[in-house]
Amino acid sequence: RSSIVPSITTDRLPKSISLRIANIRPMCTPNPDKLIKHGASGKIQMMSNLTDVFLIPQKATFEIQDFTYVYVVDKENVVKVRSFKPLQRMGVYYIAQGFEPGDRIVLEGIQQLQDGAKILPQAIAAGDVYSDMISSN
Repeated sequence: RSSIVPSITTDRLPKSISLRIANIRPMCTPNPDKLIKHGASGKIQMMSNLTDVFLIPQKATFEIQDFTYVYVVDKENVVKVRSFKPLQRMGVYYIAQGFEPGDRIVLEGIQQLQDGAKILPQAIAAGDVYSDMISSN
C-alpha cells in the first residue's frame, strides 16, 4: 500500500493551497488508483459554509485605497456611503457580511453619486441582478 505525504505551501489567495508530492510513505493517505505520483503538483481549494452573508455585485462597489464601498439607500431615498470588507470574491460578486435583509444598494450610476444625495431609485428584481448565477435547468 502506497500513500502520499504532500509538501504544502499556501498561495497569496485565501483558501488556496499549492501542494507538491514530496515522497510516498505507506499507510498515510490512500491512493488506490495511483492517480497521484511522486513529484506531481496541484492545487486544492478549501470549501467552507458561510452563513448570514450577502452577494454584492462588484459593479455596485468602488474602492478607495484598500477599502471597498457601496451606496446604501435609506427610507427617504438618500444615499449613504458604507464601507465593507469582502470575505471573498465569487465571480463578479463580493461575499460580505454586515448588511441586513432589505438593505437597498445602488447598482448602477455610482460614478455620479455623492454621499447624502437624494435619488429616485428604480427597483431591480433579484433575478435580474443575479441572472448569471441562476441555472437554466
